[in-house]
Amino acid sequence: MDYSKLALQGVLDITQKALEANGFNVIIAENGEDAKAKALALIPEGSEVFNATSVTLDAIGLAHELNESENTIQ
Repeated sequence: MDYSKLALQGVLDITQKALEANGFNVIIAENGEDAKAKALALIPEGSEVFNATSVTLDAIGLAHELNESENTIQ
């Protein structure tokens, strides 16, 4: 698979419907910055967050934001 290319809208729609049919809440981001902002908005202040090692979280800057934030407990 070529992960350097965005998924086609039809593939996203099918995937979203399948996930929602199985009880998942799906949020689709436009890019890494959008994904980071949406993820941070979901985390209540003072929460403990475990993110393990994730290339994706590192790439969008979310891991760094979580580790450096004064709003979360590491």
